[in-house]
Amino acid sequence: NDEINDKHQFVNELHNQQRINENSQDSNEYSQSPQTSSSSSSSSTPRKPTTPLRKSANTSESDSYSEEDNDQDNDGEYSRSSDDSEEEEDEHTVVNANIQELRMRKYLPGTQFRVLHNFNAIETSDLTLHKDEILILVKQQDDDWWLFKNPQTQQEGMVPINHIQLQSKTYKQSSRSRIQPLTSASILVDAFKTNNYIPSGFIPSDLAPLTQQNQYKLSFMLIPQMTESNFAFADLYWQDDTDQISIQDTEYQKILKIKKCLKIPKIKGSQIRVLGRCIRICLYDGFTIISNIHSTRARLSGKSNANDLTEDWYFAPNKKNTIIDQQCQFLIRSDEYDRSKHLYLLIELSQLCQSKVNDEKCEIGCGWIMISIDNYEKNNYNKRLHGGHFYETNILLNSQYKNFHSQGLAGKIDRYKQARIQFSLESREEHNDLLYNSLPLKSMIVPINLVEILVFYRNELAYQLQKRYHSNSFSTVPLDSIFLSTFYQTLEQPDLIYLLQRLYHRNKK
Repeated sequence: NDEINDKHQFVNELHNQQRINENSQDSNEYSQSPQTSSSSSSSSTPRKPTTPLRKSANTSESDSYSEEDNDQDNDGEYSRSSDDSEEEEDEHTVVNANIQELRMRKYLPGTQFRVLHNFNAIETSDLTLHKDEILILVKQQDDDWWLFKNPQTQQEGMVPINHIQLQSKTYKQSSRSRIQPLTSASILVDAFKTNNYIPSGFIPSDLAPLTQQNQYKLSFMLIPQMTESNFAFADLYWQDDTDQISIQDTEYQKILKIKKCLKIPKIKGSQIRVLGRCIRICLYDGFTIISNIHSTRARLSGKSNANDLTEDWYFAPNKKNTIIDQQCQFLIRSDEYDRSKHLYLLIELSQLCQSKVNDEKCEIGCGWIMISIDNYEKNNYNKRLHGGHFYETNILLNSQYKNFHSQGLAGKIDRYKQARIQFSLESREEHNDLLYNSLPLKSMIVPINLVEILVFYRNELAYQLQKRYHSNSFSTVPLDSIFLSTFYQTLEQPDLIYLLQRLYHRNKK
């Protein structure tokens, strides 16, 4: 029995010694990794670094430490080859060079950048990124977090600069040509104002975007209207006795002559290029635009000085062979004129500009006037241009106008220093009444040298529809006429219309 007891006592002592050894090993292992534990706890609340890191901001430092420990503990199981490490070093070198270049250069608002890596927003002020997205710079900050706008989602937020690269450097020319402009006109105009390239009253053109819509094109005004039953035309009649289209008198018909625009504030700055100047004309009833919008190009005087703060705009002389987008004389027609209602003539000056930084283009409104039209015989106008949008009031075109005098002789002199436009509204030429009244009963603005071509088109259309082929008004047989089928497309191309005018007048003789 004594021997058995001694054996049991010896076994118990061995078990106790094993437990002590196991506990000491656990305590040693725990004491060897305090940094890993603390870093893991801190990784649950990531913080935005002052300098952006190459890896994602959500990756904790403990993950990188634990990977290095595992590489050493597992006999090189997760070790990388020397070639991979060299490639990573080269990649880091490229990234660092890109960051240094971004830090050293200054970029204008509106500059496009491409996203290099995905990025999940850490704070509410951050912008979530997806690789290959195009971002627009809103503000370049002093640190490495800049304010960007995503043109697809229209969201703004802070972005670390190690996740972006200048867009022009990341795509080949063939790829860039397929990318549509993403910078809105308002962003470019705001950037130009911030750099004092343009006066405070200049805005993104109100009428320029509308000219791309069919309802504001002259060709839309020429489409024949149908009656409510859709069995006949409401404004296109062929008279067999006279062998021509029937004429229809309208309520309002005037000749508008644009003379010149004076003292227009000059767009300045080395980062902006002026590509062209024009004015746009339309009729406005106080609520909506009721006519087509016509654009005519302006030119500068050859005597203009580069040091002048203002410039004068001139227009081509009125001739039959003048290209229609350079014509300065127009026929204005409207059947909606009523003395009890207001009908306005709206004229907007515009300049097509391009940023030299990112080659983005936009049309900048350089002032406007709106006058209530009447049936007086003749009126000459010398109107001061307003700034802002045409539905805004009391907006100065240039903030410097605040310093001008408003009364007395000094006030009269200062008023002539402000931007203005000179034009006249005259009665129609009576001997051309038959020609003008052959046009549709719609509100429209037509270059005076285009009237004959439009009347010829309407006569040909009425003849083809109602006499040659469609004596029965219920027929739906398509017309076999190249002239009629291509006229609308030709009307949008001034050079082709110019050739058509030359041919028309030559054959008319």
